[in-house]
Amino acid sequence: MTCNTKQLLGDIMEQSERYNNFIRLTEINGIRLTGSEFFKSEDFDDYDFAELKKGITYQVETVETDDEAIYPHICWMLSMKKGNKIVLKIKACYELAYSSNEYFDNSIVEVFMSNAIKPATFPYFRQKVNAISNDASLEMPPLPILKLIPDNSLATEVEE
Repeated sequence: MTCNTKQLLGDIMEQSERYNNFIRLTEINGIRLTGSEFFKSEDFDDYDFAELKKGITYQVETVETDDEAIYPHICWMLSMKKGNKIVLKIKACYELAYSSNEYFDNSIVEVFMSNAIKPATFPYFRQKVNAISNDASLEMPPLPILKLIPDNSLATEVEE
């Protein structure tokens, strides 16, 4: 193993240890729905669910921090298309509050946004989509379970 490889592995282990320590000392203080949108085109009912292209998008809108807390504002969106035309869109945005006794830097917050906040908020989004589907008599099948695929992006899209 070369000196550079040892240094790189040491840096990775140090960052991993800092992140794990941050997770142990971080508590969720709250999550609230800050907004939602629903759009259904007039011809939505003309299509079978199997023929629609479905996309689920997660986007970090803003992240505010102070010495003791992180306040992410995130949005999830489900869209269904026939060709290039959007026939259904459901969007829900949430604000979260996490407190920590541990100092955190931007690199830890970025990893935290993907590894912790994304899976923490998806069940709320699934429930919101289910409620809107029931209220609008869409008879939609439930959303799939969240499958986390590691990447370096704060905005990812999963296509069905």
